Amino acid sequence: DRPQPVVRQKARHDFGRVFEGVALEHRFELEVRGQQPLELINVHKSCGCTKAEAFLVGPGGERSPLAMKTPVPPGTRIEVDAVLDTFGRSGKQVKPIT
Repeated sequence: DRPQPVVRQKARHDFGRVFEGVALEHRFELEVRGQQPLELINVHKSCGCTKAEAFLVGPGGERSPLAMKTPVPPGTRIEVDAVLDTFGRSGKQVKPIT
């Protein structure tokens, strides 16, 4: 049984219309499901205007940075904080984080 990260909310986020020069933030919440640990290999950002950092979330809500390639046991919550910096950007922007 392969581990499956389950998105606890929408896997996509639309900031809507914003003004240039603003740093926008969103938190994605996931949970590891299955019988085997999940190994997060990389958080890939599509350009230099995006940042993303993954965190393990403890039972009391405490967060600790998730080191890549660390086995994450089933039932564990993961949060990915994403930031899009709109400085120097105009028009429609689509910036995936995978």
